[in-house]
Amino acid sequence: MKIAYSNSSIGSVAALAKMLDVTENFLTLVASKPDDFYSISKIPKKTDGFRTISDPVKELKIVQRRIVRRIFSKCSFPSYLFGSIRDEINPRDFVRNAQYHSQAREVMAFDVESFFPSVRPQFVKKVLKFLFNLPNEVAEMLVSLMTLQDGLPQGAPTSSYVANLIFYDCEHKIVKTLNAMGFTYSRLVDDITVSSKTIIKNEERRFIYEQISKMLGEKKLKISQRKYGVTNTTVIGKKTVVTGLVVEDKMIKLPKEKVKLIGQMVYELKSKAEVSTTDHEYHKSFNKASGLVALYSRLNTKKAEIHRQHLRQILPTYDNKKAKKIGWLCRKFIGYSKLHPSKFSEEGYTRKYYKFKHKISILSRTNRTLAISLEKDLKPLKPTCLLASFHE
Repeated sequence: MKIAYSNSSIGSVAALAKMLDVTENFLTLVASKPDDFYSISKIPKKTDGFRTISDPVKELKIVQRRIVRRIFSKCSFPSYLFGSIRDEINPRDFVRNAQYHSQAREVMAFDVESFFPSVRPQFVKKVLKFLFNLPNEVAEMLVSLMTLQDGLPQGAPTSSYVANLIFYDCEHKIVKTLNAMGFTYSRLVDDITVSSKTIIKNEERRFIYEQISKMLGEKKLKISQRKYGVTNTTVIGKKTVVTGLVVEDKMIKLPKEKVKLIGQMVYELKSKAEVSTTDHEYHKSFNKASGLVALYSRLNTKKAEIHRQHLRQILPTYDNKKAKKIGWLCRKFIGYSKLHPSKFSEEGYTRKYYKFKHKISILSRTNRTLAISLEKDLKPLKPTCLLASFHE
């Protein structure tokens, strides 16, 4: 029920630098001028306003990924937490989170107001000191590597993990209490869901609301009133939505508008394919539709397969000019690789290799002879490391 961390502590900043494969000077530099290591942009929200995205520069992003893989991923997380948790057997994403409440009759949905920007460094430090048992100087250094302008940067690989950890000392108590009362609790980053197989009484609603509000208040956070709601899954005409998916008839479904969008996208692609399957926009639209069909297949395999069959008939291709260019570039890459085998272990080489592998797979749809030839010459030049290993 509790988040647990059993690995040994990190005794000093020097030990932290060694663990993250960087110099102490780099850590000190980030700590002294964190703003210099982010690119700030704004994107429109689905509702009114804009969301600030703080994208770490490559060097810091690599370090943050190593923090996730070498420290945070060593935690064991309880089953009620979803989102950005490595779980190969049962991936913890928004679909699994919604399925957690598939048997619900009533659902209470909470959202933490401005979650990432409102998570204060003092509470991040508390997690590091008392859950991970880190000395003060190490905890402070990690806080400086993971926070920006007194909050969690949206765009940093560490932020979602810190969000999972921030209630380490109080969330499990609330979950235990609610489970004993017959309720099901889950949290996907800033989306909290409490459900029941029966009608939730008014006094129970008040109690649940107070408990969630108290938990957030301990971290100086609060419930977003705009997004709070209680719905009944059996009421016709009013959807019960859990992290973007509809709970209905003890099943998890895509919203009807999303299903309609998928059908429309596939139909439009079929029309475009009659003209051309080679232009860049067609490739982009196809990839987007394919991703949505993959999501649909997790919830309705039979209907999704109909769309998948249509997509198989209109796969993206390259025109002759593009095919020749790819062939030429790939041959150039192959020639360079044979002369520089020491590059096989580098990240840049690995990215290029798999990029060409993908292009060759598309090329095989119209020029199989060339694709087979390139694939044969590329095979002995396979990188010695996986892409993920550069951030582990």
